[in-house]
Amino acid sequence: MLTPRAVLLSLVVGAATGVFIALIAERISRRGKPALVVDAILGAIGYAGGAIGLAFLPAIQHSTTTRAGGLIVHTTTRNYSEAYQMAFGVAALLPVLYEMYRHRRARRDGKSGAESRIK
Repeated sequence: MLTPRAVLLSLVVGAATGVFIALIAERISRRGKPALVVDAILGAIGYAGGAIGLAFLPAIQHSTTTRAGGLIVHTTTRNYSEAYQMAFGVAALLPVLYEMYRHRRARRDGKSGAESRIK
């Protein structure tokens, strides 16, 4: 369900995911300045956008038939059931792609981790 509380919570979870990715990337690359704000924004956009986009995506039709008290009940859902799990993947993927871009740009410019901390 897409209530304002759920969207706000997905923004917070996505931002936390982005910050976590930024801190891990900073520890691995030792550049000195993690892109916390950019990765938090990318994570928030990825999680909220992924959850909202996948909630409205008519992906797989899932039908269930059960018997209840002599009646046959047939229900069909037409939306993706694991939207939040996929949104978490998108929230992690966007900051990872940005950190890879930052790493390639720093390597192309000739700045290693120690040189960027000195300046």
